[in-house]
Amino acid sequence: LVPGRSTAEAVGHGVSLALVGAVQLALAGARIDHPVDRVLLCGGDAALLAPHIGKAELAPDLVFEGLLRQARLEGFDVPAYLPS
Repeated sequence: LVPGRSTAEAVGHGVSLALVGAVQLALAGARIDHPVDRVLLCGGDAALLAPHIGKAELAPDLVFEGLLRQARLEGFDVPAYLPS
């Protein structure tokens, strides 16, 4: 998360730094009331941000796993989940 050498690189790094800072700030606030054992990261840049978050685990299919679980709870006949 160092400064960029071009405008595009600097903006990209700034966005990454802002995301890491937002997660760290949220974790700091959460720790006041509840201990945080782990952080699940999903989304396109999760793998890039994880090393800067700390106890982060990648959960690339988290949203789809939740949708699958809800579909089963609703009684839909869905195939078994096959992670890639």
